[in-house]
Amino acid sequence: MRRKFLTVVFTAMMVFTMSMTALAGQWTSDGNDWRYDKTGTGNFATSEWLWIDGNNDGISECYCFDGTSFMYASTTTPDGYTVDENGAWTVDGVVQTKMQKRRLQKHNSLNRLVPKFQM
Repeated sequence: MRRKFLTVVFTAMMVFTMSMTALAGQWTSDGNDWRYDKTGTGNFATSEWLWIDGNNDGISECYCFDGTSFMYASTTTPDGYTVDENGAWTVDGVVQTKMQKRRLQKHNSLNRLVPKFQM
């Protein structure tokens, strides 16, 4: 009975972690420039600014993407903002950051409340 219970718990944990990974965005590079795939399915950020927490520390940096989905870096964006060599928005040389808010969300596969970060 204990073994069966542990198997069910382990399976539920795997379903939860794998489903969250599949929904997470990811950075990709063509060797020179960077793009951000918002869903991990080829849905690249295009002509927009996004707050992205790339290292999962709960603090997001803001990045700007051009019409071909590539991130601006070491330049001034078309709307007049400065981005550093990593593509992060800066003001007077200081990277602008945003803390993520934590909230609870019902996760259907587990039918319980789980913590989720919200921008």
